[in-house]
Amino acid sequence: MRRSGAKLVSCTENIDDTPSGRLLYGLLAEIAEFYSRNLAQEVMKGLLRKAEEGGTPFRAPLGYLNVRVKINGVEVARVIPDPDRAELVRWCFEQYATGEWNAADLVLEAQAKGLTSKPGHSTPAGEVGLTTMYSMLKNAYYMGIISYQGIHYEGKHEPLVEQEVWLTVQDQLAARTQTGDRDRKHSHYLRSTIYCSDCHGRLVFSQSAGNGGLYSYYHCAKKRTRANNCRRPGMRVERIEQGIADFYRRFELKAEHVQLIQTGVRNEFATQQAEAQAGAARAERRQAQLNDERQKLLQAHYAGHVPGDLLGAEMSRLTRALTEAEVELKAARATTTEVEATLSAALVAAGHCHRAYLTADENVRRQTNQGFFAKLFIGHDGSVEQVELNEPFATLMSPTLVQAMAPHQTATIPPQVAGDETDGLAACTPPPPRPTASSAHSANIVTRITS
Repeated sequence: MRRSGAKLVSCTENIDDTPSGRLLYGLLAEIAEFYSRNLAQEVMKGLLRKAEEGGTPFRAPLGYLNVRVKINGVEVARVIPDPDRAELVRWCFEQYATGEWNAADLVLEAQAKGLTSKPGHSTPAGEVGLTTMYSMLKNAYYMGIISYQGIHYEGKHEPLVEQEVWLTVQDQLAARTQTGDRDRKHSHYLRSTIYCSDCHGRLVFSQSAGNGGLYSYYHCAKKRTRANNCRRPGMRVERIEQGIADFYRRFELKAEHVQLIQTGVRNEFATQQAEAQAGAARAERRQAQLNDERQKLLQAHYAGHVPGDLLGAEMSRLTRALTEAEVELKAARATTTEVEATLSAALVAAGHCHRAYLTADENVRRQTNQGFFAKLFIGHDGSVEQVELNEPFATLMSPTLVQAMAPHQTATIPPQVAGDETDGLAACTPPPPRPTASSAHSANIVTRITS
């Protein structure tokens, strides 16, 4: 003001260009600055206290709404699921967890389904972009965790995503960051399920135009990227589809084997109730230990002994460990009814999979393949040479498991699972042998089935 030739004149304070006037001006300015900084600090304290109590001290992310409701005549802030966007956000997490989608394709499909950003006071809703999608998929808020100033708290808001789904999404994001996924142009229902039996590289889908037509092939990704010396030529999609359909005929469980497995699992479950209770107790102790670690970490941070970057890393680790302990506790507390229902559904699927697969459309075939198998290894002729089974089938169809459960009935095990060289899964790699004696073997059976 002085450089521009202007003067500050006050009607209530003696502020002028004299030394005493400048002193008064300086004192008033310092008091005003102190008031402003103190107010900001008090606001930050209030926001931190709100986060510690499970509230949301920031604008709720996409899929939620900040609202104000009256409780006992007092207006309070609440976060509720957005009726227009919550289901679409949940769908995005569930689809990305399958491994079938990359973020770019998921954004396009979410836009087609009507997912938009939240409108502001003066801005309309817009399209969700790739950056928003990645930010959403990484945000622990959707599974009920409040992250504020590098610290994670249990939130009071309704989670949109199960903890298992959120963890799977994080694994998918980490895997794509390390290996990349450049096969964006085309889609096929066998993508992410089939692998090269020579080098165990992923088979990627492509289409080529020639001779007046469009031809579909699967190529080994490691050959295309020169990651090794794989010499596998491209294979026509039709040959692979026929090879997998033929494999389901050999893979299907016979009725007597279904009954044998069901009886064995029921007997084993009855004998391991005490072990399940011990597992639940261990998970509870683990939860208590992790909560104690988190409280000590917070106290050390408040005392100035833990820097912010280390605090964020440790809080992320503890949050993931707590989530995994909760999943373990849930599996350990599985009831007999839950196990029976899952077991029956799995065995019915394994006992009728060939006919169902032949008559299914592509979407159902994709779900069937991903339900049974983690990986299908394809040979030069398009046939299935090896498999990696998902749970619970890896446990239910293990010859070692069947023999451990019902040793007096091993003679009745069908050849396609027992390992007969003339039929069935003999050509497939079985799960690693599990100890037959009991505590280590039986402790995981219910967890594997209910997973």
